[in-house]
Amino acid sequence: MLSLSAPLRRLQTLSHGLRRASLRPQRLGMATAATIGEASPFGHEGKLVIVTGGANGIGQCVSLEFARCGANVLCADVDDEKGKETEALAANLAGDVKYMNADMTDAAVPAKVVSEAQ
Repeated sequence: MLSLSAPLRRLQTLSHGLRRASLRPQRLGMATAATIGEASPFGHEGKLVIVTGGANGIGQCVSLEFARCGANVLCADVDDEKGKETEALAANLAGDVKYMNADMTDAAVPAKVVSEAQ
């Protein structure tokens, strides 16, 4: 089984310039997220985040991490099964994940994704 703990920690290190000592990975299906209920030091509570390709791999980890930090996430992807799985994995996190089927190769879709997010 693929473990995404290292890429998630690397992404956090690159994004925030430091490695969070409080990160304790916990398996959530195929993806990994920090301990549920842990307070977010990043101030994402109540913010809206759109993650394209957010149903699989690193995109799924990003979606779950933003939700763990309290953000409301719109997960745009073409994989309906994985999108619903990502919504289910986020059920106990501080923020929400909403899946939307969106093929970003279609030029009209990004505007639809943004309207759906608002």
